[in-house]
Order: sequence, then structure tokens, then C-alpha cells
Amino acid sequence: MKTKILLVEDNEQNRYLTTFLLVERGYVVVHAETGPRGLELAAREHPDLILLDIQLPGMDGHAVARRLKGDPALKSIPIVAVTSYAMAGDRDKAFAAGVEGYIEKPINPDTFVMEIERFLLPAQKAPASRSACSWWTTTPTTFTCCVRSCRALTALWTKRATARKPSPRRASPLPT
Repeated sequence: MKTKILLVEDNEQNRYLTTFLLVERGYVVVHAETGPRGLELAAREHPDLILLDIQLPGMDGHAVARRLKGDPALKSIPIVAVTSYAMAGDRDKAFAAGVEGYIEKPINPDTFVMEIERFLLPAQKAPASRSACSWWTTTPTTFTCCVRSCRALTALWTKRATARKPSPRRASPLPT
């Protein structure tokens, strides 16, 4: 039976990238876009690992982690926070809520799967013979390797996110 990972993430692009990396390595990924839905799927699916964003609509990741760790049927499932919260104290707050791991966004496509595999039992890990670059495309219009694709997607999404937010350090083009 394949290892099942519950991904609780509200951002569609982050879900896509994370799912792409995990499915390529042979994992089954179940998605939840909100904290309450994540709790529901955890109870129903009993995943081997939960990847949890902290900033979620409805119920934040800290509350979700506390509820999961408070449920006797779910408390043994490892939880890894995958979040953009990177301020001093954010990591401690996540660990206090019950997570076993903490990965800051943006994730590194080259190392992400190896980072989360530390929280899986040896029998749950993807076979070592599968590399992160095992998927080769057949069309010349796409990238030839999944890792290069992920890097390109991450760069594109970062560029789009940066383009949407004006930088406060940038000088105003208007004369003063």
C-alpha cells in the first residue's frame, strides 16, 4: 500500500507544486483547503503524514495541530508545518501546537521530499531507486526534467507574487 500524505494548504499553486513533487516520488496525496476540512480528512483517511500550512481560512494551522494531537486516534500521525511564517518565535509556536517538523516557504524542490521523509517510517518512504528527476517529458515544449520544471514554476510564481505587491523600498516614480 502506498504512503498517504494529507496536504492542508489553501494556496492552489503551493498545492500543485507540493503534490507534483510527492506524486512523482510515488506518494498518494489527499488535499484539504481549510483547517476544518483537514481535520475531517485526517479522521477519515488516517494519513501517514500531514503537511500543514499555518495561515489557513476558518481555523489556523496551530489550532488544527492542537486538535489533531488531542485526538487519540490521530495523535501519532506526524505533522510538518510548511509555512511562510518565518519570524522569530513562529517556529516555537508551531512546535508548541504539536508539529514535529517545520519547513519554510518557498520550498526547495530539490530537497523538499527528502526533508519530509525524515518524518516517515522507513517502510513508508519512497523507494531509493526513484530519483526526483525520474519523469522525462516527451514533448519539446516542456522542460525535460521535473526538478527543472519545479524550479521554473517556483521562479514564475515568485515573480508573479512580487509583481503584484509594490515594494515599499522602491522610490516613487512621481516627483515630490
